[in-house]
Amino acid sequence: MRYAALPNVVIPLPDGRRIAVGSPDRRRVMIQRYSPGSQTWSKPSLLFHKKGLECGDVSGKASAGGVALLLECDPGWSEDQAPVHSHALASRDTFTWARHQVPGEAYTTPGISPDGRRAVWLGGGSGHHLTWRLGHGFQSGSVPFDSDEYGVTAVVSDPGEVTVAGAISGEGDGCSLGFVTRALDGGVRKQQLELAPGEQIGCTELGVDNVDLNTVLAGFGSRATTFRVTRPDADSPFAVTRVAPFVAPDLISYPSRPRRAMYTRFHSARGQALFAVGSPDRRRIRVQRYDEQAQRWLDPVTVYDHGFRACTWGGFGSDGDYWSVLAVDITCYPKRSADGDYPPTGQYGQPAPRGGHIILLNAGQGWRRAFLGAHPLGAGGGGALLAVPTSGRVVVASKSGVIRLPVRATRRCDIVLPIGPRTVLRVTDTGGNNGWPNALQRSTATGWKTIQRLRLTRPGPCVRAIQSEVAGPRFYLDGRSDQVAVRFVRVDGRWRARIG
Repeated sequence: MRYAALPNVVIPLPDGRRIAVGSPDRRRVMIQRYSPGSQTWSKPSLLFHKKGLECGDVSGKASAGGVALLLECDPGWSEDQAPVHSHALASRDTFTWARHQVPGEAYTTPGISPDGRRAVWLGGGSGHHLTWRLGHGFQSGSVPFDSDEYGVTAVVSDPGEVTVAGAISGEGDGCSLGFVTRALDGGVRKQQLELAPGEQIGCTELGVDNVDLNTVLAGFGSRATTFRVTRPDADSPFAVTRVAPFVAPDLISYPSRPRRAMYTRFHSARGQALFAVGSPDRRRIRVQRYDEQAQRWLDPVTVYDHGFRACTWGGFGSDGDYWSVLAVDITCYPKRSADGDYPPTGQYGQPAPRGGHIILLNAGQGWRRAFLGAHPLGAGGGGALLAVPTSGRVVVASKSGVIRLPVRATRRCDIVLPIGPRTVLRVTDTGGNNGWPNALQRSTATGWKTIQRLRLTRPGPCVRAIQSEVAGPRFYLDGRSDQVAVRFVRVDGRWRARIG
């Protein structure tokens, strides 16, 4: 089930089962359970409801023994305000749940013991927390951890020791991780760990999260900026076992110099290596691949040479686990500028010049380039497919490679969406509709085949098609005075376009 108010958060369990938690209206929090045996999801059932509360976010952790959830709730929940009516939920079987309100502000992911008999939720600041123990219920506690300004997380061991880990400012601009453990005898153990000695890393916006009892991730929200910190067991100190790639050896980091260089950006995709992309001279686009085993960057490779200094960053770039195809958006002006100024393009800049919009693609088989025409990119298959309507034929990138199809996007407001490595959909005006699409078509080996007629008329011509803010099967058509939404849906196994 897909929800708009609170989209499902899927939490995998070690035995292959999964649970999905979300809400259709923020008042009723629903749960579904996935069975790996039948490979099916159960029907949604009510997990949580409390009169007067709205729940706008959910996080959770699972171990071999159970699941712990945090529901972020408030009367009139707001995304930009810390919730103070959050609820802790714990279960051994995902059917029977223990529940309790977490005191104070609570919005960090919970921790669960390996055997699933204990869990911990931070709330109230300064190391205050709520713990749950099977057969004993919930209990408040604290450890003397004073830094609430930066990211923080908590874990709990099978015997019941609680460790709070968080970012703490060191001398100058340095940032360290602090660990404070409340031992079973009431004593306190402390550790301070420098993340990257010799590097100036600020604590602002540094997020800290637990993977399990002995693993903590600290970073700035991307694969390139995340440190992995582990310990062999609960009695041992933590150490950095995976350095964040942005401070790893041999990275060539180009500065932000608008007329001389393109600053280094990091790009990754599901199942692919991490890449650093930039330009020392705005002419040559250079790429470095990160070696995960050696924890260092390989020698740079030039993937495009424009011939003169006229390249800048575009507005789109695939990055993160949503994508399995790498796409890097750049603009290289086809004509020299008299004053040497080549402004940024894309979402926050001016439109790319005709013939100068380049998408660098990597589907796991090396880098290819495609010159994007006047039509928007199309993303499909949950980030596994990317269609590039070039000024010539449509190009599709997927795990099958980068394939040029025997079809084109020809009208000004054409929209193309990939549904397979060799198949795309297109909405288009087949004639007489002032550029507004009146047909949904599917590509074939010999051209386009109409599969749906559309009724869309507006005063004046259709001016352009644009992507929605989030890449996917939703687009917008701009006229002279209004805008129309277009989305692609699958109904009873057949693709349909929905207008408005």
